[in-house]
Amino acid sequence: MRAVTWCGTLVVSGGMLVGAAPAVATGSPALAVRIDTWGDARPGGRLDFLVTAANQGASATRKVRLDVAVPRGIDVIGLPDGCRERRRLIRCRLGVLAPKAIRKVTVSGIVRPTARGAQTVVAEADGASARTSVRVKPGTDLAVRLRTPQGTDGSFAFAARALNQGKRSARKVSVTVAVRGARFTRVPAGCMSSAHRVTCDAAALDPGAMVRFAFRAKAEPGRKAAEVFATVGAAHIGETRPADNGAFTSVPVVRFAQD
Repeated sequence: MRAVTWCGTLVVSGGMLVGAAPAVATGSPALAVRIDTWGDARPGGRLDFLVTAANQGASATRKVRLDVAVPRGIDVIGLPDGCRERRRLIRCRLGVLAPKAIRKVTVSGIVRPTARGAQTVVAEADGASARTSVRVKPGTDLAVRLRTPQGTDGSFAFAARALNQGKRSARKVSVTVAVRGARFTRVPAGCMSSAHRVTCDAAALDPGAMVRFAFRAKAEPGRKAAEVFATVGAAHIGETRPADNGAFTSVPVVRFAQD
């Protein structure tokens, strides 16, 4: 009996992995290897690979070693005990597999912002092997900018701009602005707000499009500066340049002497 493994291209719907096409691969007559994948196939998304090794023979298999090769477009962020990664090769010592025994290894990864096209993972144990390919959905480049005054005597106005610098449209875009050492006194209509945090929905941003939100805040008594933070993100598209998804600035508080 030949080993049945899992191989093929995963089906992507809205950035989520929803299935894969199985195939038969050659390998050990006793051992079978399978890869199941789920997660978010877009730049910055998390992917998990469940690798299963099963002894289908009538006798125990000893000193089983499982090797998993990870593509350059995926950074490994989590491994179980007994597994080590070196130069994108994960090696796991499974020990003895009794007849009908199964060992499962979960490899967690993050899709790199620069990842493109199909990313193939290959697993091998005792001559049995399996592979699966994940096709990364194209992302875009969202950015956020802050415009604040050089100083304030207490109350100050500022603005946050979100723009799409990439080549793909972004849907369900949201901008979150927070202040420290100050409290919001005016926020845009329709935004969810508290004293120190506001989230505004920008709906959609096509390539080259920009949206602006205006705010007003008041520095808290005794503060020497008010700090302003902003982030931007989208629900259904990956981020190809995450470094400009956030912005920060500090507004000095100037107390004028009274005559």
